[in-house]
Amino acid sequence: REQAIQIEGLKSQPTMVVFDEHNAMLKSLTFDQPTPWLATQLTRDPDLWNRSWVIGQLARRTSDSLAGSALARAARSADYYLTRSQAAGALAGFPPAVAMPALEAALRDSSATVRAITVSALGTLGGDRAQEAALKAWKNDSSYEVRANALEALARIDSVGSRGIVLAGLNTRSYRDVIQNAAIAAAARSPDSTLIDGLEKILGQQQLPSQVLAALASQGDTRALAALVRHRGD
Repeated sequence: REQAIQIEGLKSQPTMVVFDEHNAMLKSLTFDQPTPWLATQLTRDPDLWNRSWVIGQLARRTSDSLAGSALARAARSADYYLTRSQAAGALAGFPPAVAMPALEAALRDSSATVRAITVSALGTLGGDRAQEAALKAWKNDSSYEVRANALEALARIDSVGSRGIVLAGLNTRSYRDVIQNAAIAAAARSPDSTLIDGLEKILGQQQLPSQVLAALASQGDTRALAALVRHRGD
């Protein structure tokens, strides 16, 4: 239950400490470390699980500039795409001055997974600069998933100003309907008459629009209820 380990011969403080290096034990771990140790481990540890744990630790230190720098460096240049995507997602909680340069760089990553997580982080971060970057991703990215996340980010940043994009998304077909589904979710979060009309137009394409209209109608939205009634005999 308790064990003390002393390592002799160290001439200075360690630069990083890894507990249970190969994850041989089933465990939950509370191990508060100095930020420099964590930053070094994120750069040097080859174990992807350990990196993920480190990113989770650094993500909590949103007022620590060294933590932000370590995550920004990982988002830009880590050697594995999941590490880059996790670091980009963690930056959403940091100040824009720390996060934005790294997120803008991550939007040019060769991995669509990294770009998708990055554009979602922009939606959480908010602000004009994040909105501009998300809009660029919506218009230009080759990945359906990235464009879907960009639509959601834009709707989160400015629900009113993004109505045109949400309407366009309702009528954009993609693999597994990821773009259309993102637009439907955005319409459900901030419904108005224009978006309800847009949902009604795609009722015959899949089940989700009618389910959203039913949810809105159950909350007292008479336009959503009227749309469902018009199609009850379809």
